[in-house]
Amino acid sequence: MAAEPSIKSGGSHKGEEAPLTPKCFVCGTTDKERVYLPCVHAGEEKLVCVRCLPILIHGAH
Repeated sequence: MAAEPSIKSGGSHKGEEAPLTPKCFVCGTTDKERVYLPCVHAGEEKLVCVRCLPILIHGAH
């Protein structure tokens, strides 16, 4: 059975282990507040909340 990939949260912890509380790398909300999806940004696996996903798809206006 393959191990699940480790997903880093937030964008401010480069080179460090992921904090215990996952956060959206765009807005910083915690997993207690929103639903998250895994994504890859700048070659790193991160989490993005469903509220920020449209911003990533369509760009900020």
